[in-house]
Amino acid sequence: MIDNTVVIPVQTIDEKINTHFKVKTTTGEIAVMAYRLGDDIMVRYNVCPPCGSIGFSLDNDILICDRCRGTFGRNYYECKIQ
Repeated sequence: MIDNTVVIPVQTIDEKINTHFKVKTTTGEIAVMAYRLGDDIMVRYNVCPPCGSIGFSLDNDILICDRCRGTFGRNYYECKIQ
């Protein structure tokens, strides 16, 4: 973190497809992820709302919770629990 700004090279996001990292805040550490959605770079919490676990895999346009296998559209708001 540089001056309260998180810096991730675009090349890292492009190479890793779904980049996971943690950010220290005044209230503690949060899990975050970054990935491309078309030409945009999306950054969101890396926590599954239904089960609370950390970690998603990316399968084309679908985020898949690594624990409960719930699926989410890459824009996050479409959710299906397996």
